Amino acid sequence: MAEFFGIILGTFVAEDIALASALYLVSIEKLSLVAAFLACSLGIAIGDVALFFLGRLIARYWSSSKNRFVQPILRRHKSTAPRRFGATVIFASRFVPGTRLPTYVGAGLTQYSLNSFLILTVTSVLAWVGMSFSVAGGLFQLANGYLYLAVPGFFLALALLRWGILGVVNPWQRKAYRFSWSKYAYFEFWPSWAFYPPVLVWYVWLSIRYRNPFLPLYSNPSILNGGLIGESKGEIYDSLRNANPAFLLKTKLVVYSPTQEKEVRKLVEDQQFQFPLVLKPDKGQRGYGVKVIRSFEELDQYFCRFNFDLLVQEYCVWKHEAGIFYYRMPDEKKGRIFSITDKTLPEVVGDGQTTLGDLILSDPRARLIAMTYFKELGGRENDVPPAGHRILLTETGNHCKGAIFSNHAALSTAALLATIEEIFESIPGFFIGRLDVRYESAEALREGRNFKIVELNGAGSEATHIWDRNTGLFEAYRVLFQQWDILFRVGEIVREKGIGRPVSLFQLIRDYFAFVAT
Repeated sequence: MAEFFGIILGTFVAEDIALASALYLVSIEKLSLVAAFLACSLGIAIGDVALFFLGRLIARYWSSSKNRFVQPILRRHKSTAPRRFGATVIFASRFVPGTRLPTYVGAGLTQYSLNSFLILTVTSVLAWVGMSFSVAGGLFQLANGYLYLAVPGFFLALALLRWGILGVVNPWQRKAYRFSWSKYAYFEFWPSWAFYPPVLVWYVWLSIRYRNPFLPLYSNPSILNGGLIGESKGEIYDSLRNANPAFLLKTKLVVYSPTQEKEVRKLVEDQQFQFPLVLKPDKGQRGYGVKVIRSFEELDQYFCRFNFDLLVQEYCVWKHEAGIFYYRMPDEKKGRIFSITDKTLPEVVGDGQTTLGDLILSDPRARLIAMTYFKELGGRENDVPPAGHRILLTETGNHCKGAIFSNHAALSTAALLATIEEIFESIPGFFIGRLDVRYESAEALREGRNFKIVELNGAGSEATHIWDRNTGLFEAYRVLFQQWDILFRVGEIVREKGIGRPVSLFQLIRDYFAFVAT
């Protein structure tokens, strides 16, 4: 009996380990197969239902709160509940890694039917435990009771099972598996948790060296938290209003409301904007929610997926894109261009016979991150482009969306620096950050003309040329270490001059959670 309840409690901590432990207890005859199956199923189901009720509790707190921050979020979730959650989503999340927690909490948060949720989660748990036992149970027999062989085999089997389920759901993902594993040979494709720990250690060292971990938050007094967290893209772009209009794109902030979609539609109908146009979150990062919209139908689809304060921006027809990282010490009159990154939007060319998915998988670089491009294509993998027809694989200059970054330091000239200086002089209290621009040609950019500012980023931006394939790992870290050292020095000078507002830890935490929630 102790083993039975031990397995139930174990599922609350780590269900994969609980499953492995249950099968091991069966193999040494400490627990019957039926009891092991029931213990695992019961424990996992209880945990899933607990997540659902956690969402209900959060919703109850929010509904009684008069806080101006939580109320818009609550309205947003209520308005999108029918669109976000359905039987298929809840059932499938049991088998798709990383989706269960947000799906189950979200189902409770949006007042999804308890009876329907119980039926779906119990059914999916029974199916999952049954498959896990069927696939992994044989490993214990094959290992003949040797735990050191059976347990690693069990976790490998679970991983293969999850991948297999994803492959059944999406056959293009199964094809992409052949190549995606090799992308990790290049650090540009490493996950954040694998790449950034040395940078975090360097940040801690700089905090000790400068005796203040909050100095980067002072770096740009004109931007909330220096542009490190929680800043509004709309407010930053609005700060450019005194710059030369020739460098600006028409941009308008549309705050979240039940009539938000109608407001954006009216902007087009009144010819204030025209298709194509760009929609992006007012508070966002890594290209999340950025989309080029070409029709009212695409506009409707966008609002079925996203709900937040957003920017409507004029679409720039120039295809070249660059990130220009600039800084100026507050006690100096002239600044420097620290980095220029050219951003190439990858494309494939149709031959009239090959599907779009196979064109991607036949490209040596594109196939490494094929699933990224498949997601951007929105289900068009089976389309067969006409011969000679060029298809962009992504329309935004974000590395995480598949744009190709290269070091274009050669674009840095005195003429370009002079133009950049004029732009930043129009923004009092801005000392360090990155301009993302679209430009007509390399020659024009070198001469400081014919470019449009897509976005201005503050302290949270980075010198993105490090993601150039030809940049070595140690060189990338050297650049990032230097960048953060500059950021601390700028922040220190700003704080000493008293031109930056004091940083409140409580306000910073609040801004962080507001940023994450949107």
